[in-house]
Order: sequence, then C-alpha cells, then structure tokens
Amino acid sequence: MRPHARLGLFATALAGALACTKVSTDASAPVAIELRPPPLPSVLVGDVMRDSLGDTARLQAVVFNAKTDTIPDAPVTFLALDTTGKITVDQATGIVFGRDTGNAAVVAVISGLQSPLDTITVVDTPTTFLPVDVPPETLRVSFTGRDTLQPLRVRLLHISGTDTVPVRRWAVRYTFLHPAGFDNADSLKPQLVNAARRPALLDTTDATGSTSRSLRIAALAQAFADSVVVEATPVGPPGTPVAGQTIRFALYVVIQ
Repeated sequence: MRPHARLGLFATALAGALACTKVSTDASAPVAIELRPPPLPSVLVGDVMRDSLGDTARLQAVVFNAKTDTIPDAPVTFLALDTTGKITVDQATGIVFGRDTGNAAVVAVISGLQSPLDTITVVDTPTTFLPVDVPPETLRVSFTGRDTLQPLRVRLLHISGTDTVPVRRWAVRYTFLHPAGFDNADSLKPQLVNAARRPALLDTTDATGSTSRSLRIAALAQAFADSVVVEATPVGPPGTPVAGQTIRFALYVVIQ
C-alpha cells in the first residue's frame, strides 16, 4: 500500500473515532493505529524479514491518542490473517518468518483497534540478475515535440535445476554513473522515469521479475551529446546470490 494511501486510511479512521466515539482525554488511551510498511518489499522463503543490511527486521506499528500524538511503547499485537501458513508472525515482537512463497495479510491491533492490513510477500531466493533490454550504442533524438523513452529493464529469477521462477516484489535501484552530477531532478536532461513518466530511481520487480524504468528525453530537453551510463542494483539482504551484482547500461545520447 502506498504511503499516501496509508495516511488517508489513518486520517479516515482517526476522524471516525473522534466523531463517533466518546474519546478519552487520557494521553495513553489509543484511538488509532497505523502499521508501517516493511523495510524491504519481500521476505525470503525460509528466512525472517530483514532490512537491506541483513539485520532482522520487525513489523512496526504507531499508536495515536486523541491529540494525534504517538503513544510510545504501546502494547501492540501483530497478527497474520493467513490460513495457508505462508508466514508466521510473533505476536509480541512482530518478527515475520517466510514459510512458503506467496502473499499473506498482516495487521496490528490494540485495545479493540485494528490497523489497515498490509501484505507480506514471500519469494524464492533470487539467483540470477540479467538485462532485458539492450539499448543502442547511440541514441539520437531530435526536437519533435514529444518525449523519447528508452527502456532499461532488468529481471530477477530463481533458477534451480530446470525450474525458472520470476522473483517479484524485489527492490532494484538505478543510479547514474555518468555524466557526473546527474541527480534525476532536471527534466531538461536525460532522466530515469517510471511507467507514469515520473522521475524515479527505485523500482520493484513485477510478476515477471522485471522492472520498468526508462531513460526519458523530454520534449523540451536541452541540446546534449555525451555518454550516459546507468547502473541497476538489486536491493536485498547481503549473502543472497545476487548481492553486490550490478548491470550497466551505456549509450551515447545525442539531443539536437
């Protein structure tokens, strides 16, 4: 669930609680609870939920009182709404263990309040990181009044024997290595964008294990002639087979 959607749901829940319930003025009395998103989009099967450093991560919840202040150390319980056994959740600590691949819903509860649910995705360990697109050596763009998009997709797979399984919900970070100083903020220069053509350097693999970032040359881009080098890197716990791997896309871009 996207952050703005979470905030919208929280605001709705809090407004409803304030409007329809006699709310205690006790600063320690909870009136709303929010479940924070996990640090990484997925959990490896046979492992606990981890952060990008490889440390064990826990589900985190924030509890609010009637003044919208947070209540520290509130006694939150974490629950897995999963009858298939894909995950187990320690109700007190929020530690998640991935037992089987797939999705499972989780919530946080306190004093009869329940957070909006979130989804935990359990995936196979990625073993292979490869490019999907091969950009041209030279990309020439004329001022035609419309954007030019060059896909720079990569793919994550779990390959074991004859089985090839796409690894979805895995974060991939894109970085400009050249020219120096490109920060993806200037629309007059080449940019990396998502499917909605908005600047974005971080993506999450889809059901095919692929990302969807593209090099965008805007219709009003400035004249330009230089090599553009983009690096794609999986973002996951150290120790996985793809940890430290990168894919580089290099092309000479001419905007005239």
